Amino acid sequence: RKGSGMATLEQIERRVAILESRVRELSKLLPGGVVITKDHKLGVRPFYAVFYKCPSCEKGRLAPTYRYCPECGAKVEWRRDNLRRESDD
Repeated sequence: RKGSGMATLEQIERRVAILESRVRELSKLLPGGVVITKDHKLGVRPFYAVFYKCPSCEKGRLAPTYRYCPECGAKVEWRRDNLRRESDD
């Protein structure tokens, strides 16, 4: 309905398709995935990602989906006692 402030299903599907295509384009920029700009935006919307330091080499930036460190190749064990957030330093 026009004027009701609610999006139609077609409008929502169109927006989702646009966002999916943007994410696909951005994910091609790096082998590791989507690039987040310095101002933490993905398109015009804020986006925050949490990264952790690799407990083996201290250089690798680990996202919660990683199984291995991209720097040293060590297998990552996701336990609270062995991982530090990058922002904790």
